Amino acid sequence: MMNETKRVFGYFTIADWEREQNWLTEMSAQGWRFVKTNGFFYTFERCEPEQVVYRLDYSGLRKGDRGDYYAMLRDYGWEYLQDINGFSYFRKPADGASEADLELFSDGASRIKMVKKFLVAKMPLIYLLYIAAILISAERYCDVLKKLLHGESLQSGEVMILLTLAFMTSMLIFMTVQSVRAYRRIKKEYQNRA
Repeated sequence: MMNETKRVFGYFTIADWEREQNWLTEMSAQGWRFVKTNGFFYTFERCEPEQVVYRLDYSGLRKGDRGDYYAMLRDYGWEYLQDINGFSYFRKPADGASEADLELFSDGASRIKMVKKFLVAKMPLIYLLYIAAILISAERYCDVLKKLLHGESLQSGEVMILLTLAFMTSMLIFMTVQSVRAYRRIKKEYQNRA
């Protein structure tokens, strides 16, 4: 008999990592065990409802250097599931475990450090990709903007170029604002818990 599986769309930013953990935990409680994700679609398999917790961590370690890290967490009862975009996914049975045993981080400072590592590692890359995309098409963007400023009508391809530029810029601004807000919120929340 083949296991029943389902794929669910889910979008979580760095600001939502705790919400993502809680969602995966709730899915297991409803009888859907997390199998994998590609960052947007989550695959679950049918299971008996189970009390487990899911945790995410951004260690900042290169793939080849994560073996000791995974082994240490395995010694503490964590099952490694996968890595995506630098985040590692872990699962652990919650039955009979203390609240402290269900956390990857020992204190708020560790959580703040994890988010900061992610932002320092990923945000410059996002900006570089944006700048590269702009530079590759700079001449086309300038031509379209000149036509627009001179009141000339744009062809459909030129409108698409303009919309693409607007979309890329909006996404960059959105991701920057979300990341800064997430870092500030997490920093404030976990400094207040200390």
